[in-house]
Amino acid sequence: MKRHLVATLGATLVIAGVSGCAVDPTASLRAGVSRVAASLRTVSVKVGDSVAVTAEARDGQGNTLNEVPTFSSATPAVVAVVAAPQPPLNLGRVFLRAVGYGTAKVVASLAGSTDTVTVSTFPAAVSITSASSDVGSGNQVQLTPQPKDTKGQAVTGVPASAYTWSSSDQVRATVDASGLVTGQSPGPVTITVTVLGGATGSANFTVVPGVFNGTLSATSGVPGDVITATRAAGGPAFDADTRVDVNGVRAFLTASAADQMSFVIPGIGQTGAINILLSNMGSSQIAQNAAFTSNSDLFDDPFEPANNDPTTAPVAVNGDQFVILHGDCDQGTATGPTDDCDDFFTVTNNTAADISVTVRLDWFTPADVDILWCNADCSAFVGNFNGATGNNPETSTVTVAPGVTIRLWLNLFEKGSASELVRVRVTGLP
Repeated sequence: MKRHLVATLGATLVIAGVSGCAVDPTASLRAGVSRVAASLRTVSVKVGDSVAVTAEARDGQGNTLNEVPTFSSATPAVVAVVAAPQPPLNLGRVFLRAVGYGTAKVVASLAGSTDTVTVSTFPAAVSITSASSDVGSGNQVQLTPQPKDTKGQAVTGVPASAYTWSSSDQVRATVDASGLVTGQSPGPVTITVTVLGGATGSANFTVVPGVFNGTLSATSGVPGDVITATRAAGGPAFDADTRVDVNGVRAFLTASAADQMSFVIPGIGQTGAINILLSNMGSSQIAQNAAFTSNSDLFDDPFEPANNDPTTAPVAVNGDQFVILHGDCDQGTATGPTDDCDDFFTVTNNTAADISVTVRLDWFTPADVDILWCNADCSAFVGNFNGATGNNPETSTVTVAPGVTIRLWLNLFEKGSASELVRVRVTGLP
């Protein structure tokens, strides 16, 4: 009995001893560095700024090791690695300083294991430089972006493709992808540039008229003359919305085609060199200045002085006639000896039946011009007063009996000094 118990106990002890010598299957996972893990994978930084990044070494079970990874930049001219105070953990910690524009790879490594941080750097600000703050209509000016870091220092190496340009008013000026501005319609415009990373800069410009390189027909320079402008070869074309201002006074067009345009000289009241502005030319709305010499300081139109008196008034004809009314015509009455508040035309019905004559007046300023009808010596009104309103254009129709002569009376109803070029459009005459 005792012999059996001893044998059993010995066997048990042998088995126990064998079990105590078995190998731990996870021991290899805790042996050395399995991977390096950085705290960032991608980051954007303004040039001049820094960002902190850490990295730790881990074993195969994900446990943090005591060994600390080191950092290196593949492109130190873009991103520099700057030492930083170490945290109270088993971490490697550095500052990544953006020192130039571009993209750099920063590698955290230890014992053959690595992790990579991709750093994109961008300008902190951008401004615009230009040779001029004025852009001639139809002309171009090249703008240059000036990228800067957080301290206002220039950033080099930024490609043209990194910039996006825009204009506040596409009618006044356009800007292409290279920053080339083309002036169009005169007036103020703001050009803005945006660089990758979001920084923006802007500059204010004024589009001014260019120089008209075409020709103006010979003229006496008297108000009411018709002048023909011929565009230069390759110059902007005249079109439906082209307008002409003579010394700041709007002029009527009498004919217009792509290459030539005719207009009426308004009353400008001075001699010598004056400016003619041709604007809204072509699809780009180009404006150009032309030089002109006036040899008359009068406001008289070609019908003067006969049209100042109803008894000597010229005969109205179908189509357009142009007159100039001027002066301080308070309530339609002249206040000075040189004021010309009234012009007259003769309308006679030489047929055997009634005729219906329609007159339309057009002008460009806020002044008011009225249509009145009177008998041959203007001792009494005839017709109606439906053309004596505050409208522009002003229109009136009158019926004239056979053998009757009446006068068309045009009246400037405007207090204060005014000079008005008026288009008189007549229809219905025999």
